[in-house]
Amino acid sequence: LIQKLLATIFYIILGVEKSVGWHRSSIERVCDNLNIDISKHVVDTADGHTLTLHRLRFKNHDGIKTYTSSKGKSVLLQHGLLESSIVWVAYGKVSLAFMLLEQGFDVWLGNNRGNAYSSGSWGLWGNNASNWDFQHIAKEDFTSNVKYILKSTNSDKILYIGQSQGR
Repeated sequence: LIQKLLATIFYIILGVEKSVGWHRSSIERVCDNLNIDISKHVVDTADGHTLTLHRLRFKNHDGIKTYTSSKGKSVLLQHGLLESSIVWVAYGKVSLAFMLLEQGFDVWLGNNRGNAYSSGSWGLWGNNASNWDFQHIAKEDFTSNVKYILKSTNSDKILYIGQSQGR
């Protein structure tokens, strides 16, 4: 109970959703319940921000991470304004990310700068906390995430599904 309270205080003060000791982040706990392995990938943008991509994989009965036959079909799911990657798994087995995994896609979840997963080491209070606008999300974050996925998967294209960023 005390560790959960401290993790909550840490999140509120720093504006960061991170694993603290044995306390896993919200998206990690949701994926655990769905028998999905989630891996974090750190992406640095050209203008100095640190983003987090989440990559999802099913686990088999031995706990070994496996992909179904994705045939090279990587898909980036990008949350909307003021959200994070957890929106893509929040509804469990009827979530889009889960359904795409079942269909064999290599699922990546993006996180824009300034949200709980892409706030850098000091969260919303860090040096770069207010040093950006929404054009940076389109120009830097999107480009950096796509380049990272292309390089990681050795592909020349990916599929993209995104929610509104505002306007």
